[in-house]
Amino acid sequence: HEILMGIAATESSFLPRPSRDGGHGLFQITRPPAAAVAAAAAALGVDEPDAKKNHRDNIFVGAATFRHYFGQMDEDLFLGLLAYNIGPHNGGLQSIMRDYGARDYVTIQPYLKDLPRDYPIRVLSAALAYRLWTTHFGVLPRYEEGNNARAIQELGVPGLERASELPEIVAAGK
Repeated sequence: HEILMGIAATESSFLPRPSRDGGHGLFQITRPPAAAVAAAAAALGVDEPDAKKNHRDNIFVGAATFRHYFGQMDEDLFLGLLAYNIGPHNGGLQSIMRDYGARDYVTIQPYLKDLPRDYPIRVLSAALAYRLWTTHFGVLPRYEEGNNARAIQELGVPGLERASELPEIVAAGK
């Protein structure tokens, strides 16, 4: 759930409103893959989720969409997040990687052109802030004070310690 919190924070700052590029809700859903919509519908027990107007549906479609792209990118967290952000634009990240022969997050960088390269870092930073907030009872400790740096490093960045162990809500999109 920390990664999902990071996505929602990065996408909408938790303000579920329409965006300039047509995104909607907490997860700024634009054109989710049909498989993700079907997975969200099954998890919600509805025929068709309404990710534009229903916040709960938006969360389930967003989680299933991330799960779709995470799987498409062979469970590489950085590429999965980047693919989520790019969506189907220009054939999606998978197509861009194939066209340029890129193999990973590093080798795709020169070919992203005007696409946001730092999206995975922003999501993981927000996920870490959420982890710190929940671990330290609603306080974000200053990194440079006392032993905070060591304590924060021991917590680890969400998703990087066990990227394949995603929350149940994300696994529903599998």
